[in-house]
Amino acid sequence: MWAEKTAELFERIGIAVRVVTDEAPEEGGIPMIAYDHWKNGKPCSVIINTAPSTVITKTMAEHFQPGTIIIDIASNQVGVEPAVYEMPHICVKAAPGLPGLVAEQSAGEILADYIERNFLKKTGF
Repeated sequence: MWAEKTAELFERIGIAVRVVTDEAPEEGGIPMIAYDHWKNGKPCSVIINTAPSTVITKTMAEHFQPGTIIIDIASNQVGVEPAVYEMPHICVKAAPGLPGLVAEQSAGEILADYIERNFLKKTGF
């Protein structure tokens, strides 16, 4: 549910969003795709991981565009392989407590602000 709320916020400001899931996609306005399809598809500019298991590997990240932003908000910080943090063409931040800091309805706004302060101004994105 948190992923969908965040996706809705980004769509409202004109950013194309897809939610990657290993569950059956819900009916509704946010496009959802299966994880297996996403990991072999076109890279994204911003990736927000909420999964409590490794979903972004070094092999996958080698194909990401320079300047790709990854924010790992999974509570146990295992969503991104450690080697990805060292890749010079990718900006990775672990923010495991971010969702719990705020109520669900405002978490997306805080995440958007976090991205702007920590990534967009630095990368000129």
